[in-house]
Amino acid sequence: MTDRGWISERPEIKEFLKNGYEEFELNAAKRIMKETPEKVLLNNCPQCNRLARTPYAKQCRYCTYSWHNLNSVQD
Repeated sequence: MTDRGWISERPEIKEFLKNGYEEFELNAAKRIMKETPEKVLLNNCPQCNRLARTPYAKQCRYCTYSWHNLNSVQD
């Protein structure tokens, strides 16, 4: 990945990735939730409570429930 220019050779970047990319993603998500939780919108299905595809989705990809007719904070 470094040969293709996808990953920097800088030491601080290597430090972030020392435990692998999956660990990096998890740490980044934890940091975002810790530092700016008010900016994160998790859109869960009102029926099955699973995470929707996007913050503005109004139909569940798992149970196919549609909440287009419900008022929401996003509207």
